[in-house]
Amino acid sequence: MVSPIRRLDEFVMQAPYRIIPEAAEELNRLIPDHNMTLDITTELGFDIDAVAHNGEVAITESALELLWASAHANFIFYQEYVSSCKAEHQQYTVGTTQRSLDAMDLLRWAIEKAKSKDTKEWPGHLPQPVAVPVEHSDIHVANELFLCAVAWSLHHEISHVELRHSFITAPFDLEEEKVADVTASRQVLDTAPNTQQLEKRALGLISALIALQYIDRNKTAPSPQKRLHPYAFERLSHSLGVHAWEPNSMVLAFALVSLQVYLGESKVPHKLEGDTFDDQLNNFFISLSRCEV
Repeated sequence: MVSPIRRLDEFVMQAPYRIIPEAAEELNRLIPDHNMTLDITTELGFDIDAVAHNGEVAITESALELLWASAHANFIFYQEYVSSCKAEHQQYTVGTTQRSLDAMDLLRWAIEKAKSKDTKEWPGHLPQPVAVPVEHSDIHVANELFLCAVAWSLHHEISHVELRHSFITAPFDLEEEKVADVTASRQVLDTAPNTQQLEKRALGLISALIALQYIDRNKTAPSPQKRLHPYAFERLSHSLGVHAWEPNSMVLAFALVSLQVYLGESKVPHKLEGDTFDDQLNNFFISLSRCEV
């Protein structure tokens, strides 16, 4: 059975242009200069990768499924958190509504499939993407944030190719990954024409890196000399750091809620401390740095 995520293939292929149209002129120069191609593969597992010497960028179907599930779930968690705050509830718990329960179940399925390199089919009873969703529905918002996540991920890989990164062994890779993250984040965020577009792109970026954080979870932590990538939470920190967010901005609140759900799901000890969302988010980064999961 063909995965429902393949309904969005056309949008995925056009994401770097469609989501960041102001980058079109630069992409029209880079892509022919480096003979760049994009391929969606059915290889198992989560992988988004570029081959510097020939410009090939490949993204697996499982990676796309997890990016969509992350965008869908984290939007719902954030929206329900905001509603809970407005109702003056003491706390928000994921799974107290069928909507968030289904979102979490789908996210867990996508994580497990990507990590185990399984061929499990998309659960038929859970939400799934459609090419033309009802406007402003959960599926519509998930599609938009998913495409922002894809656009950021592809701009990251394009940065590797443009910068002619070597893709050799660490520690060089760690620095190259950070440079590619920052370059892609500036491309995606700094050129946004208005606040609404800036926030949408940022939420997609966050969803992408939260998805990667779930992939990082429970991995045996290699020594710094053997790691080929920074931890996903480190990448989230320096990627968001390219923009001067207000300390209580909705972007930081979205990141905070998404990361708090991750911490709870992963049973990572943490405390919600700090006077602003920015402070609280930084404290979560510290909690993750102590256990490196």
